[in-house]
Amino acid sequence: AGRTLSTGDLVVDTERHGRATDEAGLDSELSHTVGWFTTIAPLRLPPADDLRAAILDAAATLLEDKGPEAVTLRAVGEAAGVSRSAPYRHYADKAALMRALAGRTLRQIAERIRHGAERHRGARQRLRAGCWAYIDYAVECPHHYQLVFGDAPIAEPDPGLEEAADDAMAAVGELVAQAQDASASETAGDAKIIDADAIASGQVTRAS
Repeated sequence: AGRTLSTGDLVVDTERHGRATDEAGLDSELSHTVGWFTTIAPLRLPPADDLRAAILDAAATLLEDKGPEAVTLRAVGEAAGVSRSAPYRHYADKAALMRALAGRTLRQIAERIRHGAERHRGARQRLRAGCWAYIDYAVECPHHYQLVFGDAPIAEPDPGLEEAADDAMAAVGELVAQAQDASASETAGDAKIIDADAIASGQVTRAS
């Protein structure tokens, strides 16, 4: 009967390939079969975009659960279920990874603001809902919020991060402009709830 050899995800049946091996010939047979297998059917790695997304997801979880000190490329690789060196294929260092996280945070904030506003028709209600969606994000994800708006500056912001920041600012600006166009009284009413300029600079406190 043939023998089944297992090497990680690769399983080789020696009888299937027409070779009966004894213990002495096991290594040479395995080498021959692995060479044949990888030539005919190479192992497939996850797509780069999927790996990058898994790395960012793991980094986001570490950041929110344990704080920025816990976010290292090796720890992120382990948390993502890949090799500890895998994150280095996409991010040169921790600073690059944190920039990517900051960009994603800003895009999430913009999405939250727009989603919160779209459920309302009136300009004043849309502005109010967008502002509360922004604040809710800051309360739910304080470490992400501090990553973007905290005292520690983000090292070497790149065009992608700047684009994400512009979009987050635009999400607020759009609602403010709509409220201003609707009527000056609506804008004044919303000023009692939250200062739009404070949103833009990240200095927001929850109204009670």
